[in-house]
Amino acid sequence: AERSVGPPTMNTVIRLADWPEGNYMNSDKEKPEIGMPRGEVLIGGPGVSQGYFISPSSPHEELKKKNEEDWVTIEGVRFFRSGDIGQITSRGVVQIVDRKKDLWKGPNGEYVALAKVEQALTLC
Repeated sequence: AERSVGPPTMNTVIRLADWPEGNYMNSDKEKPEIGMPRGEVLIGGPGVSQGYFISPSSPHEELKKKNEEDWVTIEGVRFFRSGDIGQITSRGVVQIVDRKKDLWKGPNGEYVALAKVEQALTLC
């Protein structure tokens, strides 16, 4: 189900990053059957964390790796990679349509949302 999260709040920047593996692209806006840019939702601005704190005296390798995976700087702005897949409507409203994180990649390269599998199992 698509969930609308509305437009970004003041001093917040939303960008969509292409996710070719999941078939979500900003260029989807040019496709008549879609008509909206789609991609991973990136959230940036002064109110967004710059990453996990890493103590200089005791650096934590796992947190360093998470900072590299979950944050990106684009044109001087630090963005958090939400893991949500969104699309932006003609009214500027962000709709969440899928999830990049919490997916399992199958042997044939297809992605399976584990939440959908879990939901199906609860119906058994």
